[in-house]
Amino acid sequence: MPETEELSNDQIAKFQRIDAPYIYASSFHILPTSVDATIIFQRLHPGTVDNKLGAGVLETTAIVCVSLGALKDLHILLADQIARIEADRGEIVTDYVRRMKEEASKAGK
Repeated sequence: MPETEELSNDQIAKFQRIDAPYIYASSFHILPTSVDATIIFQRLHPGTVDNKLGAGVLETTAIVCVSLGALKDLHILLADQIARIEADRGEIVTDYVRRMKEEASKAGK
């Protein structure tokens, strides 16, 4: 995947926005079948209960279905991108990564 670079004034003049929805997700689920996988993207949507700010609920922002081959390609592309980012900026640590490391150390892996 090419790196992002600054555009020249000529390129900016020719720039055309890609007409596609821009979706943010902080969570996702993958539901595989024998031939494809559905990826459900979600984000936290805050709310109130009795006029008090509540923790919020997970809101589905997009559902994408891909073939298992495309899922495998996505896995490779994402792993490569994460490796580049971490080489540049340091390890990305999330609660999920922390839990997976803890479980692996408990299992003696």
